[in-house]
Amino acid sequence: LQDRVLGNPDAPVTFYDYSSLSCPHCAKFHTTTLVQIRQHYIDNGQVKMVFRPFPLNEPALLGEKIARCVPQDQYFKILDLLFTNQDKWVFAPNVRDALRQMVK
Repeated sequence: LQDRVLGNPDAPVTFYDYSSLSCPHCAKFHTTTLVQIRQHYIDNGQVKMVFRPFPLNEPALLGEKIARCVPQDQYFKILDLLFTNQDKWVFAPNVRDALRQMVK
């Protein structure tokens, strides 16, 4: 899979994020810590983040498949949506239906 990069591709510092869309710890990082990192370092071009999916289960894999289907410039918006609303789709009785509704 091609890496997805958040920030200036020529930034002098790169960090790699291996996350699972179904992991609550990864979701907390993406909804709290990463927001601050983006604000202070990524948005001003000092740092870029390379996201590499690490799906731990079927829901995470399904979420990543959907994220890979959107245009590349929308990828991180979908990740934000999925991490922010993780509790609404990961534990849903029908994950596929929940994901469909989420991305509509």
